Amino acid sequence: MKVPTYLKNNINNFEDNELTAMTVCSSDDKELFEIWYYGDLFLVENENQNYIVNTDQAPMLIVAKEPDTQEEIILFDGGKHGYDNMFCDVHDAEELSCRTLKKLDIPTSKIMIELGYSIDYEEEKEDYDFDENGSVILVDGRRIAWETVLLDGFDYIAISFIDETRRKVQFVDAELA
Repeated sequence: MKVPTYLKNNINNFEDNELTAMTVCSSDDKELFEIWYYGDLFLVENENQNYIVNTDQAPMLIVAKEPDTQEEIILFDGGKHGYDNMFCDVHDAEELSCRTLKKLDIPTSKIMIELGYSIDYEEEKEDYDFDENGSVILVDGRRIAWETVLLDGFDYIAISFIDETRRKVQFVDAELA
């Protein structure tokens, strides 16, 4: 099951088709969340919902918050998650720590995440830097296990909420490689 390591305890309804799709759940299996974010809002022509995008100052951060318990689940951190943020883009640590979250204007909803995994890491394994313990050295200096690279190094993410008519409404759509 290809699920990012930071989400492994917070997913339901996993499907692995063309994209890996899952819904989010809290630690006590609740499935309705508010969305809090850092980023800019961008209206795509012929879409009813604004999309969250990176700002000029820092990358986006998307958090699901369970309204009763206030449990927070990071859905996507554009400073850490995905191929580009692991192997290409370096972000200033101070900018990442200063991302103030705002509540997205959507109803409390079920949340769906879709991920693309099209990079053949095994074929390109010799292109990555490893330390003496066998951990992969990321562009920002973090060191992680090879298995974590395979799960957290996705190259596409979409995040949607399910509205009251059971329609999927996307609010994040990002290529990460």
